[in-house]
Amino acid sequence: MIISLENITSKDASVVGSKALNLSKLINLGYEVPKGFCITTSAYLEFLKGTTVSSSISGELARRDMKDMRWEELWDASLRIRNLFSVTELPKQLRDTLADAFKGLKDVSLAIRSSAPGEDSASTSFAGLHESFTGVTGCENSIESVKLVWSSLWSDSALLYRRELNLQVESSSMAVVVQEMIEGDFSGVAFSKNPANGKDQIVIETVRGLNQKLVDGAADPCRYIIDKSSSKPVDITTGEYTEPPLSSDILRLLMDTIGLLERDLDYPFDMEWTIKDGQLYLLQVRPITTLTDDDEKPWEKDDKRPWYRSLTLTFTSLERLEKHITESVLPQMDKAASVIEGRPFKNLSDKDLATEIEERRTAYSHWKDVYWKDLIPFAHGVRLFGKLYNDTIKPADPYEFTRLLSTDDMVCIKRNAALADIADTIRRSPDTREFLLKGQLHSLEPDFKKSLDEFLGLFSASVFKGERIFTDTSSLIPLLLNASSGLRERVFSTPIELEKTFLEKFDPANREEILKVLGLARVSWKMRDDDNLYLGRIEATLLDTFALGRTRLMKSGNYSELTEDEVLCLLRGEESLCTTFKKEEVPDDTSPFHLGMRRFTGQPASPGIGSGRARVITSPEELFTFQKDEILVCDAIDPNMTFIVPMASAIIERRGGMLIHGAIIAREYGIPCVTGIEGATTYISTGDLIVVDGFLGTVSITDE
Repeated sequence: MIISLENITSKDASVVGSKALNLSKLINLGYEVPKGFCITTSAYLEFLKGTTVSSSISGELARRDMKDMRWEELWDASLRIRNLFSVTELPKQLRDTLADAFKGLKDVSLAIRSSAPGEDSASTSFAGLHESFTGVTGCENSIESVKLVWSSLWSDSALLYRRELNLQVESSSMAVVVQEMIEGDFSGVAFSKNPANGKDQIVIETVRGLNQKLVDGAADPCRYIIDKSSSKPVDITTGEYTEPPLSSDILRLLMDTIGLLERDLDYPFDMEWTIKDGQLYLLQVRPITTLTDDDEKPWEKDDKRPWYRSLTLTFTSLERLEKHITESVLPQMDKAASVIEGRPFKNLSDKDLATEIEERRTAYSHWKDVYWKDLIPFAHGVRLFGKLYNDTIKPADPYEFTRLLSTDDMVCIKRNAALADIADTIRRSPDTREFLLKGQLHSLEPDFKKSLDEFLGLFSASVFKGERIFTDTSSLIPLLLNASSGLRERVFSTPIELEKTFLEKFDPANREEILKVLGLARVSWKMRDDDNLYLGRIEATLLDTFALGRTRLMKSGNYSELTEDEVLCLLRGEESLCTTFKKEEVPDDTSPFHLGMRRFTGQPASPGIGSGRARVITSPEELFTFQKDEILVCDAIDPNMTFIVPMASAIIERRGGMLIHGAIIAREYGIPCVTGIEGATTYISTGDLIVVDGFLGTVSITDE
């Protein structure tokens, strides 16, 4: 179960994993490697055998076909699995074995890293899929770190690559490498080929001190690109340093070592290294399996998995991104929307209107790219805090951390509060209700009319399914009348004791830093909802011009439904370039499978049990038919439609994940929510009697 690194041989490959085997090869080839040992896969399997974790993992993976699961659903599953490992005690004999292995290392700082079989093979490298922990001291902390390394076999990143990894509960396993930490003077990574373009160049990145600063993004490294044939630098980027930090002797040592490794290995590689008192230590060597790059936006590629993995940012990276977003992105987006909104377009000629549409479409495309590049990654900062909280507190509920993230400053919360005030006025005033029912807006009290105008002014840019939700004051009336029958009050408040318990787990000297992490997570949680509203404002300006163009063309009597590109062509007078718009036929699903579906399993996103009649929402006009205590069924709750949530008794969404808007707003109002129900709007019909279990993640259609 425990093998020292120098004693590992090729016959141990299946139980020690690729990383441990590679380190053993380096030792036997004469390279300096920090001392350590490997905890083989048999320890992991013993843990599964002696606990119920294996069956729980199987249950998580059986919720839904993996190919249909969004990345956020995978993160939810991995979060729950990680928590299982954290809260489950080791069988006594296994704990004693590991405790013996760590005996005598009480005051030694350790690096505890994954070594899954096949993780760093020459044909496929899955660097970064599994977790590593550095600076670990003490037996208990070391054992906890081992458990978390085991759990990372089922990380969201690993689940994304499940097929390639052949990740099955009954056959998957994880070994763990334990090494002495070397407090290096300089550390970094080096590539035997330039991974960005595949050129015959050595790339070296370095920081002062520990390598973890480079891996975590806590330091901006100095990067050397060196031509192999001449051994001369072709480019040096100093990063946070005023001048390149490595001496010529150290550079030569690194290059010589890379040359020797190229002789000993038969594949392009990258190596992690550190130098202490002039001695070079190799921390890891693994194959480079991707040597090309392109300009395609990663979120638009067919295989989005590398981009999904990149969303796992470090605290330092998130701090930088928050500053960029709050000081640059959002103000500029707000300004861009204001400028566009100030441009009159209703009296433009057809050709000028086409030009205006194109300019607005270009602006929207630009800000949509910014949204994907900056805002989406920042919103996933919630993950960093979630892992920190769960690793520290080990709560029974792996989503308990979200209770610390609620904020009164979310735009959707402000909007719902304004709607609640208006609804309350209607409820208390029979005359106001009567005027609204008859459409006699001119008879309303001035103060009430003012509140309606203010609400419309704040949220008129709300867009759902490519259409404005609120076009004028009259469009508000169905919503206001339905809301006046009663709205849920927001129940999500930050428990002071919960925050206090969390903070007390840390040394007082570190609490200021932990409060920064908590504050960042709260901004990230808020931004997950608000960012769409900023983008929606720009989208709304584009939709207005397209709507006018379509109206003009349809009034001519020659056209019916038109695509955006067709509108532009026809407004420019380029009719010959247009094609007839054909509405896609939606097959009538009357299969026995459809008729027989009575129970669905998805992701539990907000706890509680709710029942009632279903209301399926697929278009903007259906938003205004929603009644109090109905169950909201939709593809996904857009931040622009969350004003109907306080009327719902439960929520069902096709899309899944704790970070989607429906899950966030459901927890704010204490509404049961199940996400990740494939075909929710197809298999559930308006009027069906539904029971939603937000604890188990199940949805049932019941009989009358």
